[in-house]
Parts: sequence; structure tokens; C-alpha cells
Amino acid sequence: MSPFSISARLSIMMFLQFFIWGAWYVTVGIFMGENGMGDVSHWAYTVGPLAAVISPFFLGMIADRYFDVEKVLGVMHLLGGVALLAAPFYADSPVLFIVLLAVHMVCYMPTIGLTNTLAFHNITDQEKQFPLIRVFGTIGWIVAGVLVSLGLKAETTAVPFYVAGIASLLMGLFSFFPSPHATSRIRKRQYYRSGNPWARRAGAVKQPAVYHFYGLFFSDLYSASDLLQFCADLRQRRRTKQCRLQNVLWPDVRSPLYGRHALLF
Repeated sequence: MSPFSISARLSIMMFLQFFIWGAWYVTVGIFMGENGMGDVSHWAYTVGPLAAVISPFFLGMIADRYFDVEKVLGVMHLLGGVALLAAPFYADSPVLFIVLLAVHMVCYMPTIGLTNTLAFHNITDQEKQFPLIRVFGTIGWIVAGVLVSLGLKAETTAVPFYVAGIASLLMGLFSFFPSPHATSRIRKRQYYRSGNPWARRAGAVKQPAVYHFYGLFFSDLYSASDLLQFCADLRQRRRTKQCRLQNVLWPDVRSPLYGRHALLF
């Protein structure tokens, strides 16, 4: 496979990876508000950070030790895509809706690291080539937002979930086709020689720096949840009452400054 073909495939991979996230993540708060779930909309943004902390602890070992990275990437995106497609059907049940989003994020968050692993494993000059490949992820996020908001005008509907779910399924299938890969046979041999990985990770958790990191993480997470809850409550008040803040602090939430799909308002 030529270097150009490898770079093209990796660029498509990065584009789809962040297209999935950008298609639904920005507008989920608006969708939940329209479907009577505004009081729990902060949970939609809480499950992502929790998944980012929890899932790599288990999935990283599986991907690095037992299976090829691209196969794990494909399975995770297929499972995450199904969960995302199913989520809008349970909009009348906030608990099930949040659980499905959590399942999707548990499957999605590790794939960010897996795509980086694939990219670094298949390029020769990481400093020069990787930024050119990674920028397609940013382009994917932007294209998803423009498509959902300006193209489909579907911020308040379930369409963003369908767009993201279909893109996730495509990403999963794309991962199984002949593509850049990162085999783990060498790491597998090293794994069996190096003892029990759970014991090594348990020893790492005892380090003071790890306690400091998790303390900061959960304190920031709590503050972010309070902020999102406050903004959701404020938005609900503005819908039911003539709040004077509308003309003082937020004169027009659809202004170019905040955009039509403003996250918090």
C-alpha cells in the first residue's frame, strides 16, 4: 500500500471519528429540553467524562494484549452506533435515554486513543504527517455541525442521533475492510512475560499523583454538572416566563455570537 493511500485512509478514519461526536453532542441538550428532559440534560454531558476515565482501564488492556487494534475499533463503533440509533426511541424515559448515551460513550471514548494508535503505527514521520491527518478530525466535527444545524435544520429533532449512528456504523465497517492496522503480537508476548497487569495497575493507583488527578477530575465534573443544571433551569424559566435577563444578559440566543445551536442556552 502506497504512503498516499495510507494517509488517505487514515484521514477518512479521523474525519469519521470526530464527525460522529460532533453530529449529536452539541445539540443533545436542545433535544432533551424539547422532549421534557431539560432538568437532567447535564447527565448527557456527564457520561462522556466518566466513560473517558472508566473504559480505557479495561478496553486498553484488551486492545493492546489480545486483539488487533482495528478490530477492536470496528466492534466498538458498531456497538456505539446501535446504542446511539436506539437512544431517541426512549426519549420518553430519561433514565433509559441517559443509559444508552452512556453505553455509546463507553464504546466511543476508547476509540479516540485507538485511532491515534493506528495513525502513529502506520506513518513514518509523526511530527510532519500526523497533524495533517488529525486536522481531518476537526474538519469532521465542523462538517457535522454545519450539516445538522444549517443543512438539515434538525437541532430539536432526533435526526442528529441518526446521522451520528449511521456514521458510527460506517466507521465500524470501514475498520474491518483492508485498512491500516496495528497488530499486537509483539505486545502480547511482552504481556505474558511481565506478570499480572491488574497488579501493576493497582500499584500505579497507589501513587499520590493519581489521587491528585482523580480528585481534580471529580471536583471539576461536579462543578460542570452544577453549571449545566443552572443553565438548563434558566432556559426553562425563559420559556415559561418573561424573564428580564432575556433583554439584559442574553438579548438573542440565536445571534451570531452564540449560534443557533448554542450548547447552554
